[in-house]
Amino acid sequence: MGCVGQSMLINTVYHSHNMDLMGKMPTGCIDLIATDPPYGISFMGKDWDKALPEQEIFNEMLRVLKPGAFCFVFASPRQDVLWRMMSKLETAGFMIDFPSIYWTYATGIGLGANCGKMIDKRLGKEGKVIKEYGISGIDKSRVDAGYRPTVKKPGVKRKPVSDPAKEFSEAYIRYRPKPAVEVIVVAMKPVDGYLRSQVWEKHKVDYFESKSEKKGVVTVTKKAINPALCDEKWINGKLVESKPYRDTLLSDYATTTMMTGKACT
Repeated sequence: MGCVGQSMLINTVYHSHNMDLMGKMPTGCIDLIATDPPYGISFMGKDWDKALPEQEIFNEMLRVLKPGAFCFVFASPRQDVLWRMMSKLETAGFMIDFPSIYWTYATGIGLGANCGKMIDKRLGKEGKVIKEYGISGIDKSRVDAGYRPTVKKPGVKRKPVSDPAKEFSEAYIRYRPKPAVEVIVVAMKPVDGYLRSQVWEKHKVDYFESKSEKKGVVTVTKKAINPALCDEKWINGKLVESKPYRDTLLSDYATTTMMTGKACT
């Protein structure tokens, strides 16, 4: 947490609803947000995960972040809810034109119903048990803690009986493969502009330069940061243009990084 309101302390953990806490923060005071919100998939049958956070929460997240600061949002790889999560971020005003980060782990539950098993069940047939699992792949301590309250007994794998079940014994519906992944959506608050005079006051640099070369012609454009200097244009080492200093806004990533340390990873 960066500089916050007078009633809040830095390096302090606050336990509060997001909207209540962010409402106490001034605009542009937070360096980074990392959040693992509800995914809207009713995970483990829990009510708190039936819907994504309200749009107002994403709006407030954008407000309290510093310009150029990043927001990392965990999300389900399920495409419908992932799209909605990204849409809410973009609607709030975040830039989301970054690659996501993928947390990949091999211990997740590979969800999906075995077609052969479902077909035999539909036909009223029950084959011989050939393998026993834990409680639907969930550790018993987690079940005891309240996850998947409908799960009461260990899962089993049965030998398919009917011909259709045998044909589709290795097929699954509701594709959820292992290893499992969680998507971390990378979003950034757009940068603000900084006056040339502000850059000069902080860094005391004379020029920002850009260079291009085309068909052997080298062009160097010098944008004056020092108010005592002029904007200049050089071609093949020769000054061809000089204009009086103008205190215009600079809104590129490099300037923002120099001024705030943001807009970079």
